[in-house]
Amino acid sequence: MNFKKIENVLNDKLLYSISFIAIIFTQFPFLNIEISNWDISTFLIGGQDIGRGNFPYESQIDTKGPILYFIYYFLIQISNSNLVFIKILNDIPIFLISIVLIKTLSHINNSQTSKFITILFFIIGCSVKGLARSGFSELYALIFISLGFYFLLKDNETNDILLSGILVGISSLVAFGTIMFLISFLIYFIINKKAFKFYVYLTGFSIPHLIFIIIYFLRGTIDRYLLGVYHLPRAWASTGNFYPDYGHYFNELKNENIFFAYAILFVPLFLFDNKIINFKIIFFILASILFFYGPGSGHMHHLTFIIYSASLSLGLIKYNNVNKILFFTLFIAISFTAFKYSTNLLSNFSDFSNLKNNYKVNALSDELIEKNYNKLSLLALDDHLILFYLNKPQFVEIIHPGNLIHEGTKKVLNERLKYDYDLDEIILKKPEIIICNTSLYSCDIDGYTNIELKNSTNVLKLND
Repeated sequence: MNFKKIENVLNDKLLYSISFIAIIFTQFPFLNIEISNWDISTFLIGGQDIGRGNFPYESQIDTKGPILYFIYYFLIQISNSNLVFIKILNDIPIFLISIVLIKTLSHINNSQTSKFITILFFIIGCSVKGLARSGFSELYALIFISLGFYFLLKDNETNDILLSGILVGISSLVAFGTIMFLISFLIYFIINKKAFKFYVYLTGFSIPHLIFIIIYFLRGTIDRYLLGVYHLPRAWASTGNFYPDYGHYFNELKNENIFFAYAILFVPLFLFDNKIINFKIIFFILASILFFYGPGSGHMHHLTFIIYSASLSLGLIKYNNVNKILFFTLFIAISFTAFKYSTNLLSNFSDFSNLKNNYKVNALSDELIEKNYNKLSLLALDDHLILFYLNKPQFVEIIHPGNLIHEGTKKVLNERLKYDYDLDEIILKKPEIIICNTSLYSCDIDGYTNIELKNSTNVLKLND
């Protein structure tokens, strides 16, 4: 293939259009899947609680940043609480990041072919189950991180550095682990003896944090804010014992998209042939690796920043006859994704108006409403998305069921809130409905009866 011909045809506006179409082909096939992760259900419930007049952590608690819940509150409002539309809106960050990626590459290697291959790589990465699929906090944080890195690369004026710091500060209030990017960039300034920029960057980072501290202080809930942004995330990360099994990750990728999996293996091989070294990118890669190891849990979606780092690295590649292999591999990868999910894609478009009716938890919520159980207090140890459908808070302040069995978070909550968050003690408070989960707690609970429902066998009701 003649890369010069491709270079002459492509331009940034065309690449934006290609990105948009590629996102449709790689994300819309999953609209029929109600929810893929407990985390996203938690974000929806936390965002919904803002509509009740509460700020994050004041009524319902989780371990993500406050800005994330405001983002989800905004999504809920403009979608009128329609999960199908929320899932579509959750694809917008992928498109925005793709635009920023194209703009960023203009400062690194203004090759249209380079940009084309790079956005293909990133968008395919966002289609891999559990990796960077839409809705995760990492993708929303990456909007601000990628923009912050764009201004850091520009570095034309002090305002660029200040704005970059502010954006990274905002990202850290979406996903706390992105503080690794602050640390990495500050180290870059120290090594390069740029003391003034060091302090400007740190000042920019501090601005969004100071704004939230002042707001919570004025609301009289600064203790709740510190619990949510510092004590709980620290407790969660400190109990991690993570030893990565890279073979497992590679096999997961192969199962999803074998061509993309091997394309990832090609990336470092091609980079060895590149003589351009951009140390800011190296520090971005370092921060991405630290983010992956930092939380100590090894979830695949923690690799999101590494996928973006790999995309940036691809922007440095010189395209010659040998490197055509990578181009064809990525082209086959996205074609494979489109073909693999083409039936789902067409089905979702043709049956768009009925997608919500096929969601299991939505159907379960309808059953509870029919039986007039929707006004009863509810402890959801599984399928807690039902709280979103019923517009109800969790029976206890902890939204994410996993945090109810996490020893680190339970210890902090017991100490800070002076309340016993052991599940035995919570159930003694007698929630009227329990959606049980045998992996967290036995479904055989004295004083409760299993309700016969079509969409769940794990719903218990307190005996009258």
